[in-house]
Amino acid sequence: MPNIIHNDLSLNVDPQGLNPDLQVLPKGPGEYTVIFHHQVYRIRLEDLDGKGNWRVYLNDKIAEVEWKEDIQVMLDKLGMNAQSLASAKEIKAPMPGLLLDIPVHVGQHVLAGQVLMILEAMKMENLIKSPIEGTISSIEVQKGNKVEKNQLLLRFE
Repeated sequence: MPNIIHNDLSLNVDPQGLNPDLQVLPKGPGEYTVIFHHQVYRIRLEDLDGKGNWRVYLNDKIAEVEWKEDIQVMLDKLGMNAQSLASAKEIKAPMPGLLLDIPVHVGQHVLAGQVLMILEAMKMENLIKSPIEGTISSIEVQKGNKVEKNQLLLRFE
């Protein structure tokens, strides 16, 4: 599930609507009416850069927020943000888990942001994406392997 991060505020977005006190009613592209505990909120979302930075209009208030997937929030907490990974030549497991899929192969050229592996951890599927554009020189694990935190998964040329 995605998170909305704004300063020290983290809003976990529940796409399945499991909270009975929460109703989300789409009104148009990026526009919603949210009913929460009998209060009505008008929300409009504006993508600022296509990279997870958004402007959120909530009734008469405006905030700029950064939208991150759970795995990215975890990587940031571990000090493995995109800037520190930009020159990475090795990808290591950010957490222990089970490798569900490896949709890439040795010799394949991948783009930054492309999914390299799907890791199941804490009953969630986490996408491990490439931090850089490059060619895969080796894959050190196989689909179905259990991996430990910081275990080497693959290398780039």
